[in-house]
Amino acid sequence: LLGSDGDERVSAEQLAAWMGTINYEVVSRIHPSQPRFVVEGEPHADTGKGMETPLLTDCTLME
Repeated sequence: LLGSDGDERVSAEQLAAWMGTINYEVVSRIHPSQPRFVVEGEPHADTGKGMETPLLTDCTLME
């Protein structure tokens, strides 16, 4: 639902816009049983919106 595959990407901001809500509501409503990934360090993608979005290039599953 959220993430990227090659050049394609769906962000929490995009999902929120489609749902008519805010990005915080999108990520806070993900069920606790869903796996979480910790993203560390660089690289970051410039979204052009004044913020940087971490890319899932080096991540570990939280247990």
